[in-house]
This record gives sequence, structure tokens and C-alpha cells, in this order.
Amino acid sequence: MRVTSLNLFGLILTFCAGLTYHVIANVFNSYYDWENGFDSPRGPQVVPILLDRRMGSKALYRCGLVFLIFGCCLTILLGFLYGITIFILGVVGVASAYYYTAPPIAYKYRGWSLPVVFVTMGVLLTISAYLVQTAAWSWAVLILTLPIAFLVAAILQANELRDYITDSSHGCISLTIVTGVPVGIEIYRWLLLTPYIIVVTLVITKVIAFPSLLVLLTVGQSFSLIAQAEERNLTPLVVSTAKLHATFGLTYLFGMLFR
Repeated sequence: MRVTSLNLFGLILTFCAGLTYHVIANVFNSYYDWENGFDSPRGPQVVPILLDRRMGSKALYRCGLVFLIFGCCLTILLGFLYGITIFILGVVGVASAYYYTAPPIAYKYRGWSLPVVFVTMGVLLTISAYLVQTAAWSWAVLILTLPIAFLVAAILQANELRDYITDSSHGCISLTIVTGVPVGIEIYRWLLLTPYIIVVTLVITKVIAFPSLLVLLTVGQSFSLIAQAEERNLTPLVVSTAKLHATFGLTYLFGMLFR
């Protein structure tokens, strides 16, 4: 890995771009899930604006377009400042966010979401941030992204488990619908536990420093989430998994400071 001084502007720009890509995915996901009948007015994940008679789905769609345009502008700026590789990665980020549920690809409804999100939101987003800072490729950094990538995928898997009945009744093809809930829970289990195995392995092989084992402080959260999934208490699973992702990520980052 290459060590350089912190490019604060690049950090802020990368953070804003990544956050915008997430917003694009979430806004259009809410819109198309509503339009395609996956979400109902009484559903727990329905965006309040959809229930407003004066605004409704058109307002949500326009909001999504604003963020899509903003995301494209950030991608162009990143490419102009940091090169063609960053631009291409940004285009992949915008496209994967929009086409998560937007036609004609709508890969969420085709069962592709878990691997695509693992790669784009888990691996490429982190690699892009590193490239902006160093302008250099590193296989070590690619490996270091994997624990976070697994937890990003775990959030999505929790979502699929929660929405299994609704998705199956509307003809959505998710990985959990293909495999069934029991296998889906087993996938969720290993998406949560694999990051710890990777971190311990990286510490043993001296790729990262001993303080990175601070992530083990979050193991209790993981086992609690696995127990909830096994008990089919699936409604709060998405938010709780996102909290684990944040806690794990912060402790992982703190441990990295001691390299």
C-alpha cells in the first residue's frame, strides 16, 4: 500500500459522491417498489412522501432525478480531477445505483443484487477512495475492502429476508426466493461472520496491525442478529445490520490507524 498525505478535498468529494450514489439507489428503489406494487401504504419501509396526495410518487421521482444529475456531475468532476479510472468507476457507481430497480435492467428483481452490491458498494467504492488519495493500485487494499463488502451484502440480505413474502407474491426474483428462507438465513449468517475470519487472518499474517482485532468487540452484535434471523424476527433486521456495519467499520478504521 502507498502512503501519502491526506487529500482533504478529495476525501470530501469522494464521500459526497459515495453518499449520493447510495441516495440514488434508495430513492429509485422506493419509487419503483411502489410503482411495481411491492410496497403497500401500510408497509414499514414506505417513504412518507408517497402517501402525500399532493406530492406522491412523481415528487419522489423528481427528487431521484435531482440526485442522479448531482451524482453525474460529481462523477465528471472526479474524473476531471483524478483521471479516467476514477471516472469509469464513478460511472459504474451511478449506473449500478440507478439500475438497481430502474428498467430495463432492474437487477434487484432478477436476483443479481447481492453480488452487484458486494462489488460496487463494498469493494469499488473503497478502492475509488484509495485511488483518489494515492493514484496507485493495491491488491492489499482490495483484500482490506472485503470485510466491509460482506457486511454491505449482509444489509441487503437482511432486506431480502424481511421482504421475502412480499417479493415472492409479486414475482420478484431475489437470491432468498431462489434458495428459500432457511438457506437465506445461513447465507446471512456467513455474511456476518466472514469479516471476522478475514480480519483475524490478516492480523495473523501481519497484513494489518494487532489493534484491528478491536472489531471482535462487535461479535456479540453479530450473534444477536443471527439469533433474530433464526427466530424469524426479520422486521428490525435491516436497521440493526446497518448499525453493525457502522460499528464494525469504525473499529476497523481505528485499528488501521496503528499500521
